[in-house]
Amino acid sequence: MPKKYTAEERERAVRMVREQVPEFGSVTAAAGAVATRLGMSRETIRNWCKQDEIDAEESSRPVDG
Repeated sequence: MPKKYTAEERERAVRMVREQVPEFGSVTAAAGAVATRLGMSRETIRNWCKQDEIDAEESSRPVDG
């Protein structure tokens, strides 16, 4: 059964990755470092980051009307 994480845990992990991308050079590398620190899966955090990017793009689109 997959672990369930709170929205706060997810937001914190994504924020940490975003802050560390310049140091690590990629989302995947930064997600690996954050995952190790938080005891989570790198792929889980990387997927959260991808979804966060998609959501941000969708929210910045103008609404047709």
